Amino acid sequence: MRIVSKLISIAVLFFYGQIHAQNHQLEIRAKLHPAIQSVDIQQKIRYYNNTGAVLDTLYFHNWANAYKNKQTPLSKRLLEAYERSFFFAKVKNRGYSKIESLTVNNYSARRFEPEGSPDIVGIALKKPLLPGDSLQIDLSYIVKIPLSKYTKYGFKENDYFLRYWYIAPAVYDGKWELMNNLDMDDLYIAPTDYKIDFEIPSGYKLYSDLNTEIHADGNRMIYKMQGKDRTDIEVTIKLLQEIPVLETDNVKVITDLNGIGLHKEIKESVLNRQLNFIAGVLGAYPHDKLFVNSIIYIKNPVYGLNQLPKQFNPFSKVFEWDIKVFKALSRKFIENTLIVNRRTDYWLVDGIQIYLMMKYVEKFYPEIKATGNISKIWGFRSYAMAKLDFNGKYPFVYQFAARKNLDQALTTRADSLSNFNLKIVSKYKAGLGLRYLESYLGDSTVSKSLKSYYTHNKLKLSNSSYFKNAIYKSAQKNVDYFFEDFLKTAKKTDYTIKKLDKKNDSVTVQIKNLRDTKAPMVLYGVDKKKIRYQTWFQGIKVDSVLRITIPADHIDRLSLNYLHIVPELNLRNNWKKIDKKLFNRPVKFTFFKDIEDPYYNQVFYNVYFEYNYYDGLILGPQLYNQSIFKKRWLYSITPAYGFKSKTLIGSFSFLYSYLPENSLVYRYRAGVGGSKSHYDKDLSFFKLNPFFIVDFSRKSLRDVGGSSMMFRYNIVDKEVPEGEEKLESDSYNVLDIRYVYTQPNIINDTISLY
Repeated sequence: MRIVSKLISIAVLFFYGQIHAQNHQLEIRAKLHPAIQSVDIQQKIRYYNNTGAVLDTLYFHNWANAYKNKQTPLSKRLLEAYERSFFFAKVKNRGYSKIESLTVNNYSARRFEPEGSPDIVGIALKKPLLPGDSLQIDLSYIVKIPLSKYTKYGFKENDYFLRYWYIAPAVYDGKWELMNNLDMDDLYIAPTDYKIDFEIPSGYKLYSDLNTEIHADGNRMIYKMQGKDRTDIEVTIKLLQEIPVLETDNVKVITDLNGIGLHKEIKESVLNRQLNFIAGVLGAYPHDKLFVNSIIYIKNPVYGLNQLPKQFNPFSKVFEWDIKVFKALSRKFIENTLIVNRRTDYWLVDGIQIYLMMKYVEKFYPEIKATGNISKIWGFRSYAMAKLDFNGKYPFVYQFAARKNLDQALTTRADSLSNFNLKIVSKYKAGLGLRYLESYLGDSTVSKSLKSYYTHNKLKLSNSSYFKNAIYKSAQKNVDYFFEDFLKTAKKTDYTIKKLDKKNDSVTVQIKNLRDTKAPMVLYGVDKKKIRYQTWFQGIKVDSVLRITIPADHIDRLSLNYLHIVPELNLRNNWKKIDKKLFNRPVKFTFFKDIEDPYYNQVFYNVYFEYNYYDGLILGPQLYNQSIFKKRWLYSITPAYGFKSKTLIGSFSFLYSYLPENSLVYRYRAGVGGSKSHYDKDLSFFKLNPFFIVDFSRKSLRDVGGSSMMFRYNIVDKEVPEGEEKLESDSYNVLDIRYVYTQPNIINDTISLY
């Protein structure tokens, strides 16, 4: 009997396991009405309770209803981004989703919208749904399609770009993962099986990545589509236009990303290379078709690629199309296979994509510079910017944000990130982090862990802890810094070489940690730009010094982070020459601005000219040290000559800035500025303005505006004609104290000045 009981138990557990793993099933009958820009939808949802909990309420995402009015979370989000077109849009152009009927197992059910969330639908069940059980929900509703100019999805002229256009089950993983449509394209949907019949008028063509059969019915066409283990179904409907279908070895790629002047064979060859590359890093794509809409690239472009006009485009057509498509294709590849909550675990998806981008460029375009062919132009090729590799922009942008204390922890919710971090910085930081981890471990741990994570979790609900476990399982070094400091905080890394002593054939270097993080760092021995020695170290506490002795043979300098593998705050204090010289860092004069060159003391210059009646033409050089990055100490000196007054005049300024971290104050600024010129014939006046400014921190980086307190002392001294008495108005000092509060708003601006 015990044996029989055990067999029954095993059978029950097996049976329950099969049910537990069952996908939700959606059957949709949709009919497009172009005359009124709407879709009639009849939908059946076979909902399986794949959780271990008893559910008495179910939730669904109805993101099409986020366009309902100007009080929705989507409308407020667009206003925060200074997009006012939706707020002032006509009602007929906004769109909505109107549910006309809803039944559960053929019985009417009470439905509701959580307060402030018209894009979420709750259903109160009359009978609780037990683990392993299922039920059927029938819906009838109308979706009014909005104009595409608000979020890129919607209708534009005669075309329709549909995403999140139907009602989809929310994910329950111990709690309901509910999210509003915030124009972030990140809806968390469990793997689902779809059957969709989409009816459109003749002359229109529909594109998706589902398996499709087309049937004619009078003057209308019915697209019968099916797919298993899918997330959101994106659909594009075009009138009298076709989207190219490109063939690769295993996957058909449907994309409207143009490659002007490129033959189909070249595009297919490039796409085949891209898919094989991604498959080599992660694994094969599990579906037959991949739909890469141009919208995904428009909303996630390769920054810096084509910001110049077409006639000045510094990149070849093949490279531009290749890198644009790779950015969009890799994004869709990951989104369609790795199903994570991108509102809370976005760093993993973004990190993998940027990691793939860097690896792809490193392998196929190692010679490409960030400025393309402009880097070869005489006069510009000597700039540090011209020498920056295409992949060099990632640490460059991260360093720009970190120096301004604008970066945020990678575990910050995506909807709490500033737009700058959401669109660029956090993505770059996540990708740099994976490359950093890979280089530090020095073996195949990261690549094997990525492939293992993809293999075991594709087309399944997962999260970043699965990847974390894979790393910890294989890593031979301590990686706590990555999953604690690097991901969970905005702590910066900054090491410096304090001192080195050369004795005979060895050199001892003293390395100091300037920041509160124990992040690993790498030390290089370099000889004429060739790496002769490298070693990683970890564990130096803040303000502590580590001594390392290395061979001095064939080494002319020691450098920390020479290849910029470590996302670091400051690169200027990372190196010293072996042989002591008077100037470790020589002075370099550069016309106009450049990025920082850590091996030189940079002085920038340009020609200053102006005109006033009493000095005539004013001409002179302007010397300053402000590169593209802000520095703590800034100066600008402009000696000039007035050709009419025939005297030396000019201006100067000195500024010191300090940005504390985790403080009520964002920035302290102190400095002095002065100038001399003429206000009458042979009569000059001199101004001197010492000042101190306190800029207060915002509540969050998503807040706009802010407040500051300024103290400025104005000193004015005017020459008077010989023989005249100097009046009080000719020489005076004024203390100016003011408090400024600004709250920019696209509807109502607030500016207070005291």
